[in-house]
Amino acid sequence: MRLPVFGFLYPARFALMVLAVFSIGRTYGQPSGLVPDPRLLPGCCISEEDHQYRLCITDSLVLSLYGNEAVDSGIYLLRHDTLLVRNGSRPEGSAYYLLNLSRKYLTYMWSDNGHIFVFRRGRGP
Repeated sequence: MRLPVFGFLYPARFALMVLAVFSIGRTYGQPSGLVPDPRLLPGCCISEEDHQYRLCITDSLVLSLYGNEAVDSGIYLLRHDTLLVRNGSRPEGSAYYLLNLSRKYLTYMWSDNGHIFVFRRGRGP
């Protein structure tokens, strides 16, 4: 039995199928199943998108700064590759999925809207 081939659609379908097969099991940032080293989390980072936006992280607190003013602060807990933060602006808490945590970069995705934030390690306040 011969399957119908729809002219120009066949190569496009094949390409999509190959792309889907090769993307299974791949993740953005850290390899799946890899738990970030919590010792790399503390420090200060500067946003790659807006250099006025900075994060300073201690062993238990996160401080968000814009310019020289504190915008928000909260207590965090690291669970596997997820940073759970409870702060004044969102007492119910927020979840941030760590995509990359290294000596040079901190990259995470905010669970509320899927926005990806890229920070480069830098100076503190």
